[in-house]
Amino acid sequence: MYTSADHSSENYKPTGHTQTATTQVEYAPEDFSQLAINRGQRKINYAHTVVEEKIAKAIQALRNAIASSPAGQGIDFDAVDEAINEVHEVSGRVADIKPPGCDTTWN
Repeated sequence: MYTSADHSSENYKPTGHTQTATTQVEYAPEDFSQLAINRGQRKINYAHTVVEEKIAKAIQALRNAIASSPAGQGIDFDAVDEAINEVHEVSGRVADIKPPGCDTTWN
């Protein structure tokens, strides 16, 4: 399972280019081998876990802000907490699906 440190912006570098709205091809597009497909899928899987963790973090911050406000007093956040915990659990299990698993390297 990957930790929150694995999902930091420092570790998440899908491409080395900085030009907005462009795509950098990081592989030989004519390579349709299973090895190449699995390699790409591992990177996609990791990117999904990064997105899921960032969304869960944002929802947690929103939940905390609402809970600490006067309007949030008396709201039952059990369902929200359960859903956030489930995101962390399921997202962390993506790496366990082999093949292809996850690949935190973007080079």
